[in-house]
Amino acid sequence: MTSLPNHRYLLSRLQREWNLLRCRRSALDRAIGWKLTPRVLSSLDELLVLTGLGPGPADPSCDETMRRLVVLARHDDLAARVVLQRMLPGLSVCARRNSNGFEGQLDALDELLSEAWTVIRSFPIEQRDRYVIKNLLRDCEYRAFVKARRRLLVHELTDPGDLDRFAAMDPAEGEPFGVMIDLLGRARAAGMSDADLAVVVTLLNTSTVKQAAIELRVTDRTVRNRRRSVVRQLRALADVA
Repeated sequence: MTSLPNHRYLLSRLQREWNLLRCRRSALDRAIGWKLTPRVLSSLDELLVLTGLGPGPADPSCDETMRRLVVLARHDDLAARVVLQRMLPGLSVCARRNSNGFEGQLDALDELLSEAWTVIRSFPIEQRDRYVIKNLLRDCEYRAFVKARRRLLVHELTDPGDLDRFAAMDPAEGEPFGVMIDLLGRARAAGMSDADLAVVVTLLNTSTVKQAAIELRVTDRTVRNRRRSVVRQLRALADVA
């Protein structure tokens, strides 16, 4: 990986650390003891390949290797560090999706990396034992961006009847949407996607559709269409409650 020009960023420091760690004899001896492969390891990079890093379709055994690494990572710092290194390309993609410009992307990546260690060490692999890398990345993105935005909201219960007003109003008019954290929590449990949840959170934290569109990096029309879709889901949930 090409080093980044500003070494204050976590990614640069992590890559320099990995370059020193991957061929260290003590690290290799410990990794060999995990028995993830019958081959004698000459570099920790070989473990990254075994977990699906690199071009071409991933072998089904890659997910199994990731499962075993995540279990080890709960109590083994080196295993957790290998998992983190495997996640770096995906975390970079998440950072681009949640930022604007090069500096913003690096700041977003720092946010993701600050959450990644906790996600790795506490990941419930017994309940979520498929598509492990994707789920780890999804959890990091949620904790770094969606959950962080939700913490900024005032927690107030909103009468489900107010959904009609919520659906009819335009943020450009300056009226508050009202905060529906309880309803959103139930919507998420009922299957609302992270993308739809992100739309709601962004709308609640911006004053106009235009600002929300800039945050989400989509057009104003897309935000309005997605808002209508989310409101329909919330209405349906409120009717059932």
